[in-house]
Order: sequence, then C-alpha cells, then structure tokens
Amino acid sequence: MRRSTTVVVMAAALGGGAGGCLGGISHEEPPLAEVIGSFGPALTKVNEEPVESGAVPGMFIDVWASEPAAREYLRVINGESGSQVTLPEGSVILRVLRDRAGRATRFTAIVKREPGFHPPADFSFAVFDADGQKARGPDGALMEGTLAECLACHLTRPADGYLFGWPRR
Repeated sequence: MRRSTTVVVMAAALGGGAGGCLGGISHEEPPLAEVIGSFGPALTKVNEEPVESGAVPGMFIDVWASEPAAREYLRVINGESGSQVTLPEGSVILRVLRDRAGRATRFTAIVKREPGFHPPADFSFAVFDADGQKARGPDGALMEGTLAECLACHLTRPADGYLFGWPRR
C-alpha cells in the first residue's frame, strides 16, 4: 500500500484529491490505475491506440484527461497553432509514455491550477516512474510542481492553452 499512499500525496501537492474514477483502466497495469486513481476528477482515455510521441523518438503515448479537458485537448493539433483552447481550473491531463512493447515507462501529469498560481500557464506538473512512484530529476529532487523543464516547452504554445496537441487524423 505504500505506493498508493505516495501517489495520493503527490496528487494533493498538485491540487488534486484522493479518490477518483479509474475510467475503465485494466487492472493489469496497477501503476497506471494508481496514478489515475490518485487524481480527484474522473479521467477518461482520450485515444483508442497509443500514438507515436513527437517528443521522445521511438516511444508511444496514451492520454487520459478529466472532462472537459479531454474535449479541449483534442482540439489542439500537434504542429499547428491557434486552437485558442483554455483549460478550466482543476483540469488534469495525464500522459502515459510507452515503449515499443507497450509497457508504460513514465507518466507525466499537468494540472491546471487557480489563476495566479504560476502565470501565465498556471500549471502544476508531475512525473511518475514506471512503478507509479514520483520520479526524481538528475539533482535528486522530486519532479513535481512548477517544473521549469516542463514549463519552458509549454510556454512556447500560448495560442493553444500552453498544450502540445494530438496528431492530425
């Protein structure tokens, strides 16, 4: 149960809550179920099949999001600009990074926080390892909060709610 407790504490630090809906997750992936279950709002899987990552060559992603963040996120097209998406406060987007065999290797989360939390995006970020534990950066610090390495890239997308999108279908 230690892993569950750790993830719930992580969600609280991001502004989420304990509990939440697993949104149809298979119990064959306990770390994913624990990470998703740690957020307050119910999360829904956005994509049917993993999509090749534009950020990490050779890897694939699945995306889970709270409503209405899921609908908004799908309006953002990767490589295009101007969707004018605005996520409401409390929105959660969870990205699952998978290897070619389909194994989850890392989870990244964005939570849209209250206005003024960390302008202009007001995002809190978190990174979890393949076991659903909070990841640590090269300096040993937990990868959670206003992570400069995440925010630097997201700030390049103001016309899309500071989000990177989905491949054009």
